Order: sequence, then structure tokens, then C-alpha cells
Amino acid sequence: MVHDMVIPNRGGGAPRTESVAKAFRDRGHNVFVFAPFGVDKKTAEKELGCNVIKMLHINRNNPKKVIKYGAYNPYLVLRTLSIVRKHKIDLIFVHDSICGFPALIASKAFKIPVVLDITDFIGEYIEPSRGRKHLFEFVKYIENKVIRESTKVITVSKAMAKILKEKGAKNISVVYDGVDFQEFYKCKPKCKPKGSFVFIYQGGMDPQDGLDILVPAAKKVVETFPNAKFLLVGDGKSLPKIKKEVKENDLKNNFTFTGWIPFKEVKQHISDSDVGLVILPDILSARIRVTLKTFEYWACEKPIIAAKLDALEEVVDEKTGLFYKADDSDDLAEKMIKICEDKNLYNKLKLCGIKKVKRFEWAWLGEKIVKESLGVLDE
Repeated sequence: MVHDMVIPNRGGGAPRTESVAKAFRDRGHNVFVFAPFGVDKKTAEKELGCNVIKMLHINRNNPKKVIKYGAYNPYLVLRTLSIVRKHKIDLIFVHDSICGFPALIASKAFKIPVVLDITDFIGEYIEPSRGRKHLFEFVKYIENKVIRESTKVITVSKAMAKILKEKGAKNISVVYDGVDFQEFYKCKPKCKPKGSFVFIYQGGMDPQDGLDILVPAAKKVVETFPNAKFLLVGDGKSLPKIKKEVKENDLKNNFTFTGWIPFKEVKQHISDSDVGLVILPDILSARIRVTLKTFEYWACEKPIIAAKLDALEEVVDEKTGLFYKADDSDDLAEKMIKICEDKNLYNKLKLCGIKKVKRFEWAWLGEKIVKESLGVLDE
């Protein structure tokens, strides 16, 4: 079960869940994938090689998504109970706590194990003010209940595992996110602007993503390297402010905004860039996650500049990326200028990144998650 769109792949928990479904399938299990799909059932089943049950899609970038998830959850509980009963399900694998509560109810009703694969805390994205205090408290309560009572919990970083343990989770394993290496690696540059040096950021652009430091940093970089370009792929609440700052600082010729694009096109934009930016602020939700873009940049042979935060430091080191101090636009600018100036450093980071990312191939990670999940059946 997952609330993110699986096909077409739109990021979030979709790549992780798809890799797990295929790994279960390859072991000979009868797999049912209960998730949103943007294609018809027949097409989805052909691509996954699994049974498909379509779920309502709620855009994860919708500002009212948590409220919509809450309204949809009672139906999701009933639907999950029906699926488990009808298909005699032996194990529920669920990604994140939105689907976790219905899965937990079904687990208790039919006395079967539920494995919670959690990569983020939903409660961290609700502002407790503006009349939402009770919603905030309720979501946190439900999320913590799912964490405590799931048979097993799998997560994406040691930093997050530590917090999950404090919340009462038992039987915790860490399996990092990854990338379809061959899919990204085989994509080669096509239309990189001649004579330019392109920094790319791709993903969400909401307040919790910390992008308020980008324009001030870019301004300093352009003062030294006028041909520096900044490609922003994605969208979010912070984007209007970013565009306004770009205009006010006379940087319109240095910035390109694509908005959300099909996931299959992301790799081409990365390939047409020089350096991948992993910008995150120093807040809990950022300190515990290792973003998909980290691995996608590496797979496209791009060096990265990343915020120096706990989870990122678990996979990135001084050989595979440059760290900047989170929330510090001056330090970010310094690191961007450094990588523009030092070709030897650029090539070293590029080479080490491509070597390291081969350890984070989805097919291998999916199998590892399945092995951890099936262990609960032997307990």
C-alpha cells in the first residue's frame, strides 16, 4: 500500500514501493499493489507484473493534502479490510503512515503482520497554529500509534531510526533510498547551454525545503561567474517568492523554471546540468531523510553540493560531495564557486559519486527490504 502515484512514477514513495512489489513478485509471491495509478489497470499490471487495485490519487503537493488524506482515510480503512478478506492476504507492506493506519486496523482484525516502511513524519508538515492545533495533535497521535504497533518498521536512515525508537517502534531496520542506476546512467547530455555552468535543483519547493537561501547564494556566484545558470525543476509554495527574488536581483537570465515535469524527463535535465544541489534546512524532517535526488544526481555522473545534516552524512562524504552549512547562503555560495573553479575537484567528486551510487540500486534495495519484511512471518 502506498498513497503516492506508482505509474507513472512521480517520486515520493513510488520508486521504493515499486521496487519492493517487484522483489516480492520475483520471489514467487502473489502480490497486490493498492495505490493510485495514472494508467488503466491492464497497463499497470503489465508493467509491474503484479495485481493492481486502484486507490484515489491525492496530489502530494496539494497544500490541503493532509486534510484530504484524513477525509479519505475512513473509506481507505473499509477498502483495506475488504481487500485483505477477499484475497486472503498474509502480510501487509505499507509505505508511510497515511496508509499505515488502515493497514494497522486490517492487521489487527485479521491477525496478520504489517510492515511499516516510513521515510518521513507526516505530522511535521502541519502547522499547529491557524486553528489546526487539534488536527496537528490527532495526526501525530495516529502516526505515533502506527509506528508503535506495526509488527516491523523499516526506515531510510539511522538518524530516523533513532527517533522511531524513541517513539516506541520495535524491530527497526534501515534500508536507504536509491535509484534505477541504468535508467539514469544511460541518459547523456543533449542541450546544455554552451559556455555555461549549470546547477540543478529538482523536487519540492515548499518552506520545509529551505530554498530561501538559493537566490542570495546565486547572486554571489553570478558576480564571480556570470555564465552560471540555475535550473529549478519542480514547484511548491515557495516558488512565487523565489521568482520574485530572481526578478528583483536581476537574475532572470540565470534562472530557468520548468515546473513539475514527467518523472521520466527528470534525468535529461540532470544530464544537461553540471552540479546537483541537495538543499535542505536544519529542521527535523530534513535531518532524518536522504533524498532521492542525491542518488539520481550521482547516477547521471553529477557532483553534488548538499546540506551538512545527519542523514545525508550517512551516505555522502567528502569524497562524494561538498557539504555546506544548512541555512547558510554564504557557505552555499562559497561551495558553488569552489566547484566552478576547481576542475580537478569536480572530476574527483564525479568519479567517486558514480562509484558509490552503484551500492544504491533499487533492485538490490527492494530485495533487501523484502528479506527484512518476510522475517516477521518466521517470528
